[in-house]
Amino acid sequence: MMLLGEQGDQTPTLNFPIPVVTNFKYLGVSIFPSLDSITINNYNKVLKDMEEDLTNWDKFPTSFQSRLSVIRMNVLPRVNFVSSMIPLTPPNNYWKKLHSTINQFLWNKKKQELKPLHCKGTNQQVV
Repeated sequence: MMLLGEQGDQTPTLNFPIPVVTNFKYLGVSIFPSLDSITINNYNKVLKDMEEDLTNWDKFPTSFQSRLSVIRMNVLPRVNFVSSMIPLTPPNNYWKKLHSTINQFLWNKKKQELKPLHCKGTNQQVV
């Protein structure tokens, strides 16, 4: 049993043994009593895990194409999953941190060689 809202600090007295928890995990998403805790903990966990994985991938000599594949197969599915499972606004600067972390890994911590507008295609180019 988990108490919701601001009553999370109070522990009820029960006549039968039901454990009272502060959080639990359901379908890969940590659930907390307050909505702010849900967004902060889940989005920050994804960001931290992604940064650790990209740091591990940085150790290998990889081409631009393989770094792009790592982003597509490892990072984007995690971000999409959490964003679709939690229909709440992420914490402030989440997308900015995510974008900068991906760009640092993608360009191998060097100056970006292409302008962001050149990386995006127009709708006519996409088939």
